[in-house]
Amino acid sequence: MKSKKSIWLGGVLAGLVVFAWGFVSWMALGFHEASMKNFKDETAVKAAIEANISGPGIYVFPNGHAGTEGMSAEQKKAKQDAAMKQWQTGTSAFVSVNTSRPANMGICMGIGLVICLISGLIVAWMLSKTTGLKYWHKVGFVTLIGVTVALLSSGAYWNWWGFSASYIFAEVLDHVAAWYLAGLVLAKFSK
Repeated sequence: MKSKKSIWLGGVLAGLVVFAWGFVSWMALGFHEASMKNFKDETAVKAAIEANISGPGIYVFPNGHAGTEGMSAEQKKAKQDAAMKQWQTGTSAFVSVNTSRPANMGICMGIGLVICLISGLIVAWMLSKTTGLKYWHKVGFVTLIGVTVALLSSGAYWNWWGFSASYIFAEVLDHVAAWYLAGLVLAKFSK
């Protein structure tokens, strides 16, 4: 995959494969849904969140760093220690709150496609920098990029924020399968 044309074509096709796999894994197979739970009373949770936020953003609790402006060093440490104890023994949450996100699935799908295309082009370029790899070694190279992405992104959420093992397994499987399939395509275009 040394020519610019093969990098571009392989990268675009790989991006399309990753995007298509995402559609299959989320919409057809549904293994992501199995790892997500429902609130007992979604309306009550929504009301509680809306009553306690200052706007869209990432919210965590316990949060030992929020609201510490103006506190003495001892007060900050006491707040952080209490938050750490709660984090270790009680309920904690990592929540992405959107209050004005467009409800247009087409826009979200378009943005997702662009992300996949850019990723495909980056991986195609990375593969073009290798030498002497046979077809299956190229597939393995691209798949290992997927493994690396999965571990760095999803693994951090499991480790630091307690995301469930079933959710992380689905995410890792998704990344690895997507980039394995993209590797099959990219290896064909790599000369």
